[in-house]
Amino acid sequence: MSDTPGTSSDPPDEENSSSNAVLPSDLLADLPVEKRAELIQLVSQVEVYGSFSGPLPPPEVLNLYDSEARQAILSGFVANGNHRRTSESRSQLFFFIRDILALLAAFVLALMIINGSIESIQQGQSIEGLLGIGGAVAVIAGAFLRDRKRRRDRKQRNSLSPEPPEGESDPS
Repeated sequence: MSDTPGTSSDPPDEENSSSNAVLPSDLLADLPVEKRAELIQLVSQVEVYGSFSGPLPPPEVLNLYDSEARQAILSGFVANGNHRRTSESRSQLFFFIRDILALLAAFVLALMIINGSIESIQQGQSIEGLLGIGGAVAVIAGAFLRDRKRRRDRKQRNSLSPEPPEGESDPS
């Protein structure tokens, strides 16, 4: 009936006094013999449940599995770790390329604004042209200063706690 060590599927015998030690003898005296064996069987069976969370069970639980199942669990754990590291390196590459493309787009946009401002100055609209050049320079300087502040804040945050994944919970 059960493969668990220490349990038996055979009903206890009348002669087996170790099973009767669980129940008081006066309780058993009033029961028929068939019911005594059933009651002793029910009372003497104990099931223990446990749980764990995480990628691997604790070693004492892992050792309860047969060798094939243990190997499958461990190889799944290793494969999951490899997949996670590969995904992280790909996402880091993606974020790096994204940042470079954003910088290039901002630089091209700033050059176009400056070029338009210079053309405005050449056509005699010096105030609009100077405002365009000043605005482009202010935007570039603001982006540079903002990036420096964000890096400084990230370094301070790293000294206190681990950095959140790139792209998550970054308000800037």
